[in-house]
Amino acid sequence: MNIVCLDMEGVLVPEIWIAFSEATGIPELRRTTRDEPDYDKLMKYRIAILKERGLGLSEIQDVISTIDPLPGAKEFLDELRSMTQVVILSDTFEQFAGPLIRKLGMPTLFCNTLEVSPTGEITGYRMRCSQSKLSAVKAFRSIGYDVVSAGDSYNDMAMIRASQAGFLFKSTAQIIADNPEIPAYDEFSDLLGAMKNAFACLDADADKIETAKAEISSATASVAMVTADGKVYSDKGKSVRPLARLYHEHTAEMKDAVVADSIIGRAAASYIVAGGAKECFGFTMSQTGLDYLRDHGVKATYGTLVPVILNGNETDLCPMEKLSLKSSQPEDSVEALDEFIRTTPYPPAH
Repeated sequence: MNIVCLDMEGVLVPEIWIAFSEATGIPELRRTTRDEPDYDKLMKYRIAILKERGLGLSEIQDVISTIDPLPGAKEFLDELRSMTQVVILSDTFEQFAGPLIRKLGMPTLFCNTLEVSPTGEITGYRMRCSQSKLSAVKAFRSIGYDVVSAGDSYNDMAMIRASQAGFLFKSTAQIIADNPEIPAYDEFSDLLGAMKNAFACLDADADKIETAKAEISSATASVAMVTADGKVYSDKGKSVRPLARLYHEHTAEMKDAVVADSIIGRAAASYIVAGGAKECFGFTMSQTGLDYLRDHGVKATYGTLVPVILNGNETDLCPMEKLSLKSSQPEDSVEALDEFIRTTPYPPAH
């Protein structure tokens, strides 16, 4: 299941504050999140200028009523929404956004709100939540969505990096230079093509997960991995040992692979994260393993979710789970787990 998260100003519509700056002849109001990464600092700066000049909400809304979407934005959005769900994640305000969202065909918008006095003076603002764009992407991923995103400014970078695929669009030369690993586009047709390709890649990953799951369902393996180029590796045995063997025998190929395992707890999650796998499925998965995987950007799904992985007698945590919980660093956990495997015999696989 895919969902697209888009910034609004600079991506779909012109920058509101730049338009207001031009309409009022106040050049200081041209400053945006492309120039100032600290949003709180930027807003306090804007509000101080408005107060000094005796300008309020109604003057800004008058300018907003004259703004149209960027050329091609509505058509781009219409085609994108015909393929998947789209949510606009913006640091703008509900008092600003209404006319623009209507011109875009009423897509879903998550934004913030202004504090306005009875006289119309803007006295402050309230963010929907801390790091609102990043929080939304993490929330979508936590409920099973694959997220593709695009934005243009510093305040979009966390959202882009937390998505399975992310792009810069109509950004500045400096932001593009600072983030060379993120694909950057200036035309809606190019961005749409990149997003379609991202959807295809995500669908291919879903097919790989099904291939890995089938290896386990056929009883030929307890863990299976499908690499980025489609090779299938599997192993069979008890506990996290088969996954540890895959990790050490195919370390380089685990990067961007998908993994399915009979049981994924915090210990198994450490190997998956350390190996750089992009997605995994556990027929049984612990909440601690799930949280760890998602905290490290690994897409994780499961058949049955349990609180923790217990030992064979179900009297305590599995000892390998205990070991893995001693460090938040996957490499440290893997080192401790490898030592445990080397020094602790286990009944042979059957």
